Amino acid sequence: MLKTIGDCAFSGCSKLSSIDFTNCELLQTIKPYAFMSCFSLSHLVLPQNLTVISSWSFSRCNFSTVSFPNAIEVIDHDSFRYCKELCSIIIGSNSKLTRINDQSFEETSLEQIYIPKDLLYIPITALPFSTTLKEIICDPNNQHYTSEDGVFYNKAKTVILLYLKNNHSSFIFPDSVESVSSYAFSGSSLENITFNSKIRTISLNSFSSTHLINVSIPDSVTSLGANAFSGCKYLEIVIVGARITVIPQSCFQNSNITNIIFKGNITTIEASAFSQCYNLKRVELPKSLSKISGSCFPINVELVFPEDSLLSIDSQGLLYNQHKTIIFQRLSELESYNIPDSVEEISAEVFMSLTILKTINFTSNSNLTKIGNSAFQNCNNLINIIFPASLKTIGDYAFFMCTSLKALYFPDNITSLSFNSFMDCSGFVEVHFRSVAVLKGYVFMRCNQLETITFEGSYDVILGSNNFNSCGKLKTVKMTHVTHIGNVCFVSCKSLQTIEIPDTIQNIGARAFASSGIENITFLGNPPIKQIGANTFNGASKLRYITLPQSIEEIGTNAFESTNISTFTVPHDTKSISDYAFKNCKNLDTFIIGENSSFKSLGYFVFEGCTSLRQFVCNDSMYFTVDSNALFDKNKTVLVCFPPASPYKFFYIPSSIRNIPAGAFLGCKNLVNILIPDNSVETIYRYAFADCTSLTHINIPICVQTIQTHAFSNCIHLTCGIDIENTTESFLEHLYRECHLNRDSIKSCSIITCKKSNHYRYFTSFYVFALSEGTKLGLF
Repeated sequence: MLKTIGDCAFSGCSKLSSIDFTNCELLQTIKPYAFMSCFSLSHLVLPQNLTVISSWSFSRCNFSTVSFPNAIEVIDHDSFRYCKELCSIIIGSNSKLTRINDQSFEETSLEQIYIPKDLLYIPITALPFSTTLKEIICDPNNQHYTSEDGVFYNKAKTVILLYLKNNHSSFIFPDSVESVSSYAFSGSSLENITFNSKIRTISLNSFSSTHLINVSIPDSVTSLGANAFSGCKYLEIVIVGARITVIPQSCFQNSNITNIIFKGNITTIEASAFSQCYNLKRVELPKSLSKISGSCFPINVELVFPEDSLLSIDSQGLLYNQHKTIIFQRLSELESYNIPDSVEEISAEVFMSLTILKTINFTSNSNLTKIGNSAFQNCNNLINIIFPASLKTIGDYAFFMCTSLKALYFPDNITSLSFNSFMDCSGFVEVHFRSVAVLKGYVFMRCNQLETITFEGSYDVILGSNNFNSCGKLKTVKMTHVTHIGNVCFVSCKSLQTIEIPDTIQNIGARAFASSGIENITFLGNPPIKQIGANTFNGASKLRYITLPQSIEEIGTNAFESTNISTFTVPHDTKSISDYAFKNCKNLDTFIIGENSSFKSLGYFVFEGCTSLRQFVCNDSMYFTVDSNALFDKNKTVLVCFPPASPYKFFYIPSSIRNIPAGAFLGCKNLVNILIPDNSVETIYRYAFADCTSLTHINIPICVQTIQTHAFSNCIHLTCGIDIENTTESFLEHLYRECHLNRDSIKSCSIITCKKSNHYRYFTSFYVFALSEGTKLGLF
């Protein structure tokens, strides 16, 4: 009986139009993505005993109504997200529902929702951000929520959770309210609000994109959230109460504000607080203000400084702290700026998107130690910048998309480069590092003119993920003391042909050299590296030569997929090679397991698509042996793999073999006949003989109990004369349907070259059971 519908079970079934689970009395759980993107699903009846609807399970469906059974306890996040036609949900008064999680009904057209008595949790983000939601009805016995006159509160009415009166222009706060929740009034048509004297907190986006005209924040308010009044296109006058000390990030961004009055002791105005407020022409700064973050005001604003101000502005329009050690903001647009000696920090976003900027000048006595996040981002005409010797830190995205920068020289004090700091700087040709020890990630990604990278210092160097991703012209990488090469570090570096890995290397991450132009990799000395990660060289189609360090213990999945390697020798310490490691290595000819090798585990389909693999070489291994071209475990109880390009046409499975692993004979294009002796093989795993396109005969004795799916896929010449001892209908149907054996294959051949009535017996008297092409067999 059906109890669970699994992950992605019907996901993407675009023609499924109706589901009725009425008779599925044991069905209790619908797992993630189960019916996601069933675009035609317009009718849904849920089972009465369903307790959990998991994340994304019905996202992007087309029904307009859903009735939830009383047994439902959890509606998980995103479960009905993007169901744009969903306008009605029915939740009964006896519902056991306790949680409706984030984004459950986001981007729907819900008009009403009922909050049952047991509901403990429903974030506002679970509901649609639209004007369609007209009513929230709360069970009077619910201990956590209540609603009144179109406003959704917590039970004590101290927090406004959501305001639904979209056709009203004004609102007076009840005396009990102390806090406004995130997004509570966001997007409403509200024009006027009257706060009470108890309000303490206005949260993130509380009034964003409303129609407010004037706002007077009372003195009782101690905290404003980011974006609290952002996007208020009608907002003109704002009075900030006496107890607020911080104007948070983007608080009034992109509003129509013309006048701002600070009543109290504002100490900090955070990034973008008044950015894009183009009608704000004049601001009187409070004396208490000591810190302003980047892009805080529009550049054409007139700042009025009080006497003894903690801030100052110079003739270039640069705004500083009291002692001119920090540049907070730029209120000008110039082609060149001279940075005073006293400056120690350029704050985040100060010169961001100043497209006319060409030069930044520092003196030889500069004290600059820090360039903040995005400080010069998208300054695409910045040609030259010479970092002062004092510089220690360059922030995230600091020079992102500075496409005209030609050269970089890093002073010795810089030991680390932050995320994306020089990403998309397409003008660089060469970069030298003397002291930089850490590149955190994405630092030089898509620097598509970069040709040479040189690490010259004596420090151990860590290269984070994606650092040189898609540097298409990178030809030379000189590494000394590199210990870590991160995930996707050199992916798609099409011009990188050779590289020497130093003896300090400890780790090479997944996809580090994937899809690169690498042809030859040399590991110097005896590095301590233990693993080649998943997909490390996947798609490096020119890679021909690589000798791995003997210390390697593990080779990850798809590590060398689609490379050009012709011979591979397993390192001495390697214990395992994972699934698909050499998939589609079309030129791989020889696979060598050395003397006394530690190698003992070979994953599934390791040699899939290795159409040239001719031989395994195994000399005195502790775990493997080679016989008749096939690779076996040492005791010959497991046939591990037969090389796809082996010249042998006939193969006799040793009687000691009990299992034929998945893909063991996959793609063996020359095999014509395989004999399985009595009392031997019990299980044939998936794809075991798939793509053996020359195979004309195989027998399946009664000892074979299990054959997995696709075992005979694309065996196009298995057309007749196959000996199958288990002729039960169920066994044969399984062979045809699941294992893809030709239905005609068990019929007698009308014309056969070797006229034998019982094919599977005719090699039993031969001790030599593997014959190469050209060998004559007496029976023929």
